[in-house]
Amino acid sequence: MSETSEMKEQIEARVAEKKAEYLNRKEKFKGKAIKISEEILKGIEYTELAYVKLVNGQMGEIDIRPLAEGECMAIFAEVGLDVVETIGSGEFNNIEDYMFFWSVVSQSTGLPIDLIKKSFAVGESAILAVRILEMSGLSETAETEVEDF
Repeated sequence: MSETSEMKEQIEARVAEKKAEYLNRKEKFKGKAIKISEEILKGIEYTELAYVKLVNGQMGEIDIRPLAEGECMAIFAEVGLDVVETIGSGEFNNIEDYMFFWSVVSQSTGLPIDLIKKSFAVGESAILAVRILEMSGLSETAETEVEDF
């Protein structure tokens, strides 16, 4: 079998798999899913209360919200991170990663990045950013349900 034939079979298998996933999801949420156009026009708003340690040692409460696809991708592009590589590796250990965390938290909360950098204890923006990404459906293990919204 030629390499082209193998690739074609792999693509066809992947398409069949995605189609089956779509049909399963469609059946699972039939009658439960929101009408997207109606909800978007009304404004989709879902928040969670999170707790963050501040540099003065106090704990603070903050509302966080999931980010939309475009918001996430814009942050990845702005910071210069590869989505698959970053999420897949689970390793965040350089300044670009912290720029990413600050951007995620800022976009989710509406707080300016400078305020986040000056107010949050070390590592707190990373904790919040990971939770925000999970809420947004952008993690290896995230599985969002329509009923959660």
